[in-house]
Amino acid sequence: MTDDSFWRAAADVVKVTNPLISVLYKLESDICPMGILYDAMDSAKEDIKRNLRGNHGDSWAQVERIWDGYLHSPLHAAGHMLNPRIFYSDRFRHDAEISSGIIRCITQLGQVYFNPRKAALQLETYQHKLGSFDSVPAFQTITGIPQVQWWSVHGARTPDLQTMAKRILSQTCFGATRYNIDWSLSEKLHVGRWKRTFLEHQRFCQMEYVHYNLVFARATPCLQGSSVVHHGGVMVLDDWIATPK
Repeated sequence: MTDDSFWRAAADVVKVTNPLISVLYKLESDICPMGILYDAMDSAKEDIKRNLRGNHGDSWAQVERIWDGYLHSPLHAAGHMLNPRIFYSDRFRHDAEISSGIIRCITQLGQVYFNPRKAALQLETYQHKLGSFDSVPAFQTITGIPQVQWWSVHGARTPDLQTMAKRILSQTCFGATRYNIDWSLSEKLHVGRWKRTFLEHQRFCQMEYVHYNLVFARATPCLQGSSVVHHGGVMVLDDWIATPK
């Protein structure tokens, strides 16, 4: 009780974890579209920096290691930019990660859903706030209606970009608990991966991808408690994975 160094360290832990817990609360909110997570993580990092008064280097490094290695996706960066509430605000900062994310989404999604060349050209209209994006109704409804609805109303003159924005922003960032996901299977897969051959591990990763997508496809997210998962036809990944000796 009298160890000052312990309590100072404990206070620093709270200063780091509180912003991250706030992110988790946002992920479990009733409405959590794809365009929220990137901004939430950026805000959390700035809060950590402010809480630690500049002594944030090690904490930031840990957060970025997990973010870059496990959580970040081009969809998050694209959703961040295509969220008009954030993009047209003073706090938006364009960087290489966002540019790379939006280009990757245009390239990959454009192979199936829209013309990628036209979407790239229309992106400039959105970036420079031209045409319908500069209208009074567009500005007035930025915070008044859901992002997907905003694009449906104000993105009609940029149809290819509109299609991409609606597809990305229609995705949610609900936490895994909403879908009753058992991540222990994934952890078991990656334990001792260096003991497997490259082809063996690649095959297991492909099975992991199929397994979790089947679970997502058959699950109904719930606001409270465990989600309802229809297990019919879902392969049991646990039966296939054995930790290497």
